[in-house]
Amino acid sequence: MLFRSKGRSLLARNVKNAYHFLIMALHSPEEGVQLVERLDRVMRVRGLSPRTRRSYTGILRQYLAWKKNDLEEVDEENIHDFLLLKEKDGCSATTRKLILSTIKFFYREVVRSPKPINIRSPKKLHKLPVTFSREEISEVINATKNRKHRLLLGTAYGAGLRISEVLTLQVRDLDLHNDKVIWRLYLQRNTSHPQNWLQLFLYI
Repeated sequence: MLFRSKGRSLLARNVKNAYHFLIMALHSPEEGVQLVERLDRVMRVRGLSPRTRRSYTGILRQYLAWKKNDLEEVDEENIHDFLLLKEKDGCSATTRKLILSTIKFFYREVVRSPKPINIRSPKKLHKLPVTFSREEISEVINATKNRKHRLLLGTAYGAGLRISEVLTLQVRDLDLHNDKVIWRLYLQRNTSHPQNWLQLFLYI
């Protein structure tokens, strides 16, 4: 039920953004159309991909239709307002960063404005990753029937090894007497093995 509600919310937001885009495009002045065409020509000369050109021209079309007047004049306050509007509409930091890059590219490469745009790109929100509890990790490892795979999983988790390290692990890398796993490929670093690791290794 939660996924359905999230899906409906995302669909409604996309429909709302598409509606705003359509309204802005319909009211885009002739000057704005010409400026968008100039932007596309510049990008074609530079050999930018069709996908990039579609993204940049679509964003610029929205911005110029929203700005309406003095389209070739750099107005930082106006750009700020447009970015805040996009944030209110639910655009992610990545999308707003693309919007800002498009506007900067337009004024720098198409209009050739000497006035810089001193607006920093929006920071992407970094969410803390979801982690498993020790009990959940134990259940995952114990659910593995193959003893060799169980040893690999236990070693990777308990010793904090990367996947590439586990795949290239050799017997000579195991220091059974000092309870260490030694990684020698690029950087020499020692790491302790997980609990009951030695017993499981000898059992196999």
